[in-house]
Amino acid sequence: MITPSSLYQCEVVHVRTKPILHRLRMNVFYLWLDVEHLGKMNLRLFSYNRFNVFGITDKKWKTKDNMPLAQHVRALAENTVGVGAVDKIFMLCMPALFGRVFNPITSYYCFDTQDKLKCLVFDVNNTFGHSHSYVVRADELNDETKKRLHVSPFNTVEGYYHFKAPVPEEKLHLAVQLFTQDCLTLNTWINGQQTPLTDWNLFKAFLRMPLLPLQVLFGIHWEAFKLWRKGLKIQPTPPQPDQPFSNLYEGPAR
Repeated sequence: MITPSSLYQCEVVHVRTKPILHRLRMNVFYLWLDVEHLGKMNLRLFSYNRFNVFGITDKKWKTKDNMPLAQHVRALAENTVGVGAVDKIFMLCMPALFGRVFNPITSYYCFDTQDKLKCLVFDVNNTFGHSHSYVVRADELNDETKKRLHVSPFNTVEGYYHFKAPVPEEKLHLAVQLFTQDCLTLNTWINGQQTPLTDWNLFKAFLRMPLLPLQVLFGIHWEAFKLWRKGLKIQPTPPQPDQPFSNLYEGPAR
């Protein structure tokens, strides 16, 4: 049985292993949401495509031609696993607060009619305004997925990812490892504890982190400043990667 829509109190950790050792840690919260029912949630503090304290919008999540989010993700997924293979879609992300949002990664879990995980769509965003969708079959999560998007200003667009994304239950775990020249360069993971998705729990989350999107952006830039002080060189920023909508299958890399 798929876990119903929930709130997760999370710790995010980044460990850079080369060319220097550096560690980033921050507390955040994530929402686990049924994409098909975003507009039907019985919550006062959360809305879909409407302004509220918390929200999800097609525009902010950069869907193709601002199509409905469920339709957008289904098209991405079924390009990989076949039309009709996806029945339910759940997303894991940090929500917008008062219309402002920054998600380094939004993960979509796509299930069949038997609630079996068929594939995942990882929408990765950088601080330069670029994004890329990595679509990976569930049975190929341990394979290599070629890196396409410039993310850290200190890394070039080379190497490959390993994604680890078991379906969230009481505990949440999502990990992304970047390998360059077959060596682990960056190890990132999110660990979380489930709480019911209620207005009261959303309100408490807001009181703890009322500036979540700004906190995330500030944390990323502050860590980048510290890495620059340690001597890492900033790499040129390439343009937005070409991503034809009809050819998005990204794994395995080799």
